[in-house]
Amino acid sequence: MQAGNYTVFMKCGPVGTAGKGTHDHNDQLSVCIYYKEYPLVIDGGTYAYTFDLSKRNVYRSEKKHSNIVIDKKQQSSLDNNIFAFCADGEGCLETEMPLLGKYLFTTGEEISRQVMIDEKGISLIDHWTENRKGKSQLLCPFHIDSWQRTDGSHLVLKTSFGLFSFCSDHNINLSTEEYSPVYGQEYQGTVLSIEAYGDAEYMIGGIDSDEYFKIIKEEI
Repeated sequence: MQAGNYTVFMKCGPVGTAGKGTHDHNDQLSVCIYYKEYPLVIDGGTYAYTFDLSKRNVYRSEKKHSNIVIDKKQQSSLDNNIFAFCADGEGCLETEMPLLGKYLFTTGEEISRQVMIDEKGISLIDHWTENRKGKSQLLCPFHIDSWQRTDGSHLVLKTSFGLFSFCSDHNINLSTEEYSPVYGQEYQGTVLSIEAYGDAEYMIGGIDSDEYFKIIKEEI
C-alpha cells in the first residue's frame, strides 16, 4: 500500500507451509512502514535458526513485531516444535483500501488493524474486545535517544532523512528492544506501545523544521 513517499506492508493471512508454520512468526497484522527507501517501522528479523534456539523463539514471538497483543497471549504456541507451530487462529484481509486485516482466535475473540495512508502520512487504528487489556506496539530501528517527547501522547523522531511525528489519543510508552536485520547480528531499536482497553490509534507523518521548533516552543 503506497501514497506519496510512504509505503506500508501488513502481514495477514493463513499459516504458511500448508499450515505447519515452518518459517512463520507470530506476526499477524504486523506492519512495516517506509518513508522513501528508509524504514520507520520494521519486522524484528530472524537472528537465529539452530545455533540459539531460545533466541529463535523470541524472534518468532509478538515481542519482535509491530502488532497487537491481548493479555500477553501469543497468536500461536511456540513450545511444541522449533520449526513449526499450531496456530490459535486465522488471519484474513477484509479490504484493500483502506487496508483492513483481522485475526480471529479459535476462542472467537477478534483483533483488527486498519491502515489509512495519503501523501501526508499514515493512520493505524487497532481494535479488540473492549473489556480486554491489549497492547498495540511498533518496533522502530532507531536508538531511544532519537526520540523527543512533547507530551504523553506525542513523540518526534529525529533521523538523518527527516523529522517525523508519532502521536495518538492514548499515552505512548517507549522502551528499548533489539532487532536483527542481518542473520546472527542484533542492533538496538525502540518499541512504541499503547496499553489500553478496546482500541488504539497511531498517526505518523513527516514534519518540517518550522513545525518542529513550533512544537518545542509550545512544550517550553
